[in-house]
Amino acid sequence: MLPSRPPDEPPRPRRIPQDPDDDDLGPSPQDLERFGDDAQDCPSCGKQVFADTEVCYHCGKPMRKSDPTPPAWVLIASGLVIAALVLAFVLRVI
Repeated sequence: MLPSRPPDEPPRPRRIPQDPDDDDLGPSPQDLERFGDDAQDCPSCGKQVFADTEVCYHCGKPMRKSDPTPPAWVLIASGLVIAALVLAFVLRVI
């Protein structure tokens, strides 16, 4: 059962779902004037956001794409570990 509200309390306004294509969340002309025109395009949705943001406030995706290539030292260390395991296995079998 929902809690009842006091009779003198006005009803709360209902939230209206926002249109995902509505660009009200972008930088306003007043914001651009106040903070400067330092903006960039989101790599996912292509909309304009401030340059110092880490997550696009239109689509929620990160602004910087992570580099999927591991550092060289990780590859070298993995290769050495695999080589050591193979060598240990071969010497044990012989």
